[in-house]
Formats: sequence, structure tokens, C-alpha cells
Amino acid sequence: MGDCSATITMHVTHGAVVVTAVLNMGPLRQVRQSWERRRGTGTGWKLVDGPRLWTTAEDRISTELAEFMDGLDFPFDLANMLPRRPTAAAAAAVAQAAREVANG
Repeated sequence: MGDCSATITMHVTHGAVVVTAVLNMGPLRQVRQSWERRRGTGTGWKLVDGPRLWTTAEDRISTELAEFMDGLDFPFDLANMLPRRPTAAAAAAVAQAAREVANG
């Protein structure tokens, strides 16, 4: 069977958080949550894919891994610290400034 493992991945940007739990104990089993920052006047985050509680997926990733995942804190501060994706106007301004610097 080889080495058994549990892998936890958290990909955080200013506008999205994707959390993945993988259990490698025989067949590879994986469950993923995808969150997006609310746009407009709403604040906070919304779950766009995956289980709200990991323990609802414990039959796929084990009770122990699911309970561990439910105990993780959501990375609010980390996501807030990361910069937003630049708007098209900001990206154009940066590109223009780079051209001006390159041309002296």
C-alpha cells in the first residue's frame, strides 16, 4: 500500500479561499471547500462549493481528518492583508509607467 498520508492545502487570495483535504490510505480521497469574498454592499465570505462542515464528508476523508479540518480557523486576516487584483485601468497605468521608464 505504500505510505499513507493526509494532506491539507489552503490557497488564499484577497478574493478567494480554497481549502482541500486529501486522504491517501488506499484509494485517494479528496474534499474541497471554495469560498469567495462577497461583492457589492454585502460583507464577508460565501461558500460557493463543498461542504460547510467537513464532518458531513467524514465518510470520504475519515472522522479524524474531518474533525481536524472543522477546527481550523478561517484566514480572514491573511486574506485581508493580501492586495486586490488590479483593475484594468490600474494595470494599464502600471504598463504605461513601465514603458515610460524603459524608454527613458
